[in-house]
Amino acid sequence: MKALKNILPKAADIFLIFTVICGIVYTGVVTGIAQLIFPDKANGSIIEVDGKKYGCELLDQQYTDDAHMWGRIMNIDVSTYKDENGKTLMYASPSNLSPASEEYKALVAERVENLRKANPDMDETTIPVDLVTCPAVDLIRIFPLLLPSIR
Repeated sequence: MKALKNILPKAADIFLIFTVICGIVYTGVVTGIAQLIFPDKANGSIIEVDGKKYGCELLDQQYTDDAHMWGRIMNIDVSTYKDENGKTLMYASPSNLSPASEEYKALVAERVENLRKANPDMDETTIPVDLVTCPAVDLIRIFPLLLPSIR
């Protein structure tokens, strides 16, 4: 019991010291450096035209070239959410389509076509279902070893 009385105050002191160092000092230093070096990116890369903010320039970018990872399909909603002044806000969420829907079937067919266009050397090999029915299709450009037949 005596040892516990000696250890607990020391442990509490160390906890408080590291909370201040890691939670306040480090966070403040990193935020300050980010604000000095690249303030636009540190503040969210907001698109602003004539004083009106439209959203983040990094949101919902569609890359289809070989240099970038292919992004997942997003639903962009500009009517559901409003700010305190009643202005509409842009909101993005992943696509949650039902596999039974016609829209989903069309998207899968489009992904298959895009994979075949991006990989012209690919023969009539069956494309694994995971590559066209979920965001795993994004990984094909980064991790070609996942599927040796598609390169």
